Amino acid sequence: MEQLNKIIQNYKSKSKKKKLCFFLGSTKKEEDKEYYLTPLRVKNSIVIFGAVVFNDEVAKKILKKIDGLVDYIFVDVEKKFKKNSQILDLEKIAKKTLSKTKLKNYKGNDFAVEETEILLNKLMSNQKSSLSKKKIIIIGCGNIGFKIALKLIDYGAKIYAFRRNYKSLKLICESLNLIKPSGSKSKIIALKNFPTNLKEFDIIISAANSNDIINSKDIKGIKKKSILIDIGKGNFSKNTIVKLMDKNLFVYRLDVTDAYFRCAESIVFNNQKNNFPNSRVEIKNFNFLSQGIVGRKNDLIVDSVIKPKRILGICDGKGSFYNLSIKNKLDFKKKIKSATGIDMKYD
Repeated sequence: MEQLNKIIQNYKSKSKKKKLCFFLGSTKKEEDKEYYLTPLRVKNSIVIFGAVVFNDEVAKKILKKIDGLVDYIFVDVEKKFKKNSQILDLEKIAKKTLSKTKLKNYKGNDFAVEETEILLNKLMSNQKSSLSKKKIIIIGCGNIGFKIALKLIDYGAKIYAFRRNYKSLKLICESLNLIKPSGSKSKIIALKNFPTNLKEFDIIISAANSNDIINSKDIKGIKKKSILIDIGKGNFSKNTIVKLMDKNLFVYRLDVTDAYFRCAESIVFNNQKNNFPNSRVEIKNFNFLSQGIVGRKNDLIVDSVIKPKRILGICDGKGSFYNLSIKNKLDFKKKIKSATGIDMKYD
């Protein structure tokens, strides 16, 4: 707790302009310690750091400690079952505990899925073939593995999945094959047994909840252009990593830092942009609405309802905008200026 306090005080004294964003998460993995702090990262005007907790009492202590000391507190909304069959619900705990700092939600597993897709596209940019030509295995088809499989089948890849509980896996794969895009000919195949050798796969994604799932015998004869991603952290044994590096092959450890920044920046930006008591203002019989709201016929969607500078569109009353000519836009601008005195640009 002292370390946590030092981090907060250090950055508050250094720069008042930076927004401090604290992310509180949890994991199914059991640890000896009650919690651990995640690395502090700085980008532009955002500072992100946080903690991963394993029980509700520690979550409460941390939330009480930082309430009012940071600008935003993000909590992972995914509920985790613990060994004692209790559910760790960080969102519920935060809503009961916090009274000063703004509370926001995030989904840590979705960050992992998002970054996996980004990483794969980045790695594939150096290859002549596309993901649709690749044979992919997903080891550990739980929440994250399921979502990754659903994303990758959109690319037309041939996907195989493995998890210890074959009965559950079969149902998961059947579900995925039912909800995949109708135009996709690809199928997700449930493997009853762990492959005797992973060399037949172009991409190996491990999202299991156990260590040392993949050993050196599993990677004999593996292709030089194979892509290996460890989402579960520790899924590849130490010996396997050494042998792969001897072959100039790397295991990519998924880094979700960028996803945390995108989440924080989006919230901070939207709060600055939409800092007003309500999202609808009427001026001289003109209704000004903020972005993201379905307006009535002829309502104006603007960049800010308090100090509007740009018209983003005129509502048609059906959830879309009128398609106006440049002349009509200019005429409408003049009409608003004449009635309200507000001179705006029209996108």
